[in-house]
Amino acid sequence: MCPMRWVTFDCFGTLVDWRHGLRTSAELIAPGRGERLLEAYNRHEHAVQTESPALRYRHVLAETLRRLPVPFDAVVTAEDAGDYKPSLTHFTTFRRVHEPAAWVHVAQSYFHDLVPAHRLGLRRIWINRLGERAPDGGVVQRELPDLRGLLGAVESA
Repeated sequence: MCPMRWVTFDCFGTLVDWRHGLRTSAELIAPGRGERLLEAYNRHEHAVQTESPALRYRHVLAETLRRLPVPFDAVVTAEDAGDYKPSLTHFTTFRRVHEPAAWVHVAQSYFHDLVPAHRLGLRRIWINRLGERAPDGGVVQRELPDLRGLLGAVESA
């Protein structure tokens, strides 16, 4: 009989290529700056983890984003909201804490994001990477196949 074998995996970076996604998304939003933003993220993330090695990753992520040369004004997680989407709690937490005057919700998930954003009367842009058909009429206001053109879509929403 063969002894049991175990294989361990690092999740973020190995199973989930999130750095590629971060660089690609940054490039689409800030053309010509994706690689530079990824390098800055990696540098700041390492510094944050060195400064606070026991910090939960959501706090590492939030602090790292704050240190980037492109500001992120807010990060609200499911942990902050105490609930997962499609619950409205995520959205109402953001609204209560940040009181946005103008708000456009951009998301890939029809079920988790667009439907609750519609219920709250938010403007919505669907990043429909899978080319899915919307099951309900009226929920999708604007649809893009990826993040290219997002800035113009947000400005015209």
